[in-house]
Amino acid sequence: MFNLFQNKEVKCPVDEEMRGWIEYAMQWLMLEFGEEFFHEVAVYSNMKELLNAFDKETATLDELGEIVSYIMFLDEEDIIYTVYDEGENRIETGTGFFPVNAVEGEVTTGGMYVGKNEDSKYDVGIERKVLQNPVHLVSTIAHELSHVWLLGKKEMDVNDEYLTDMLPIIFGLGVFGASSCFSFSQSNSGWATQTKGYFNQMEWGYALAVYSWLRKDKNPEWVKSLPRNILSDYKQSLKFMENNQDKLFQQEV
Repeated sequence: MFNLFQNKEVKCPVDEEMRGWIEYAMQWLMLEFGEEFFHEVAVYSNMKELLNAFDKETATLDELGEIVSYIMFLDEEDIIYTVYDEGENRIETGTGFFPVNAVEGEVTTGGMYVGKNEDSKYDVGIERKVLQNPVHLVSTIAHELSHVWLLGKKEMDVNDEYLTDMLPIIFGLGVFGASSCFSFSQSNSGWATQTKGYFNQMEWGYALAVYSWLRKDKNPEWVKSLPRNILSDYKQSLKFMENNQDKLFQQEV
């Protein structure tokens, strides 16, 4: 036989620029939030597991907000959620009206981080139809709370939606983000979630693989809950990393 596939090179599912950024950003998050926490945090595989951990069978928006806040080490009393309907051009948060702007050509936003209000609370908008899908709801809440961390607590000057996508991974909520594959855009008053995918499936696969690699856990139980296409990219990413260890983590954090 000709062994046609014996020496076939395993390619990285993302390009070199994105690969370098993901590796750098994941290391930065690990150092910023603590290596011990990074390695020991529990990863939630699915909705049932998440609810069972908090002795619940179902949960409302406020209850899920409380759960995700707890997981992400935020005080739920500092977060104010406002539900709005698709097509609305503004939302009322209790401290004022704020415009809702989706990405051009899109008709839905999903979620929106408004910012810190005059009462020192963080206003977050959730589109009503997201309430119908618990996995998307958890993903949306986690994304908006990542804004609370990065733009609020960490006071970062520039919003980075890729980093905001990535942050829930280190809090054990990466499966929810990968399963939702939302995208995000800036409006003139906040940051809006899109139901398309900002991190695409290949980027989710590589980001989760880097997370597993740094945790020295290359076959975690939670990967079984990933969507099939992202699981495929995850496995390909790990094979690439195994075969190209000399190329990894080249940027100093």
